[in-house]
Amino acid sequence: MFVTFLGGCSADGKTPDKETSGKKVSAEVTDEETIQKETETEKETLPPEPETDEFGSTIPTTMPKQKLKRKPVSYAGIDPSKPMIALTFDDGPCANTPRLLDILNKHGVKATFFVVGKYVEDNASTMKRMAKEGHEIASHTWSHANLSTSSRETIEKELKSTNAIVKKITGQTIHLARPPYGSSNELAQQVAAELGLSYILWSVDTRDWESRNATAVYNMTMNYVGNGSIILCHDLHSTTVDAMESVIPALINSGYQFVTVSQLLTYNRGELEAGEIYSNR
Repeated sequence: MFVTFLGGCSADGKTPDKETSGKKVSAEVTDEETIQKETETEKETLPPEPETDEFGSTIPTTMPKQKLKRKPVSYAGIDPSKPMIALTFDDGPCANTPRLLDILNKHGVKATFFVVGKYVEDNASTMKRMAKEGHEIASHTWSHANLSTSSRETIEKELKSTNAIVKKITGQTIHLARPPYGSSNELAQQVAAELGLSYILWSVDTRDWESRNATAVYNMTMNYVGNGSIILCHDLHSTTVDAMESVIPALINSGYQFVTVSQLLTYNRGELEAGEIYSNR
């Protein structure tokens, strides 16, 4: 979504001259008048000076969206007759993530991990396992920064640094990012577009960060899940990992198939747009 800035000018920036209205104007035009008119025309056709925010960054204007430039998403193993959901986990990798990977592997489930860049190198073995076992890796910024209150320089650093460390450790190129707190703005979207990233929110919030209770996480998930849901969880909390022991079998028994966010969003709709925000299928 882009903000449209409304100006107060008319098409030619002028109003009728009351004094000459209805009067005959001489066909003769002096050199001085010609130069003046040409200068005014140039000013009218020049683009407006860019506006800047409080940090001195240029305020973006509307720009065409570009499709993500990546290898085609694989839909192998997806059954079109069954409902699809995407489990997502934020704020890792951490000490709880290996146990979560064990649970996912036990049930043959693929998930999407929105990782915090500053934790990646210290959990390199977990990250490599995550990639090897076919999970999707995405960005949750470098330091869990609020992108809606950040300067262009900070947004670029938060996203670029995370992309770089994930590439270094796993060999995977990131194409998706989740803004912390789900908070974004036009500037953050433009930077994402320039970096070839789409922003991913959610449609089911387990509120695991609030309850810190496995039963509550289970109930929130089962009460609100539906075909096309993107489910928000945090592997930072051990109680969330505990909940997955019962959530995943229950969802499987309910007929759901687990896919990555990229598979969920691109199936039947094509590639995502860089800089756009998505919350469900």
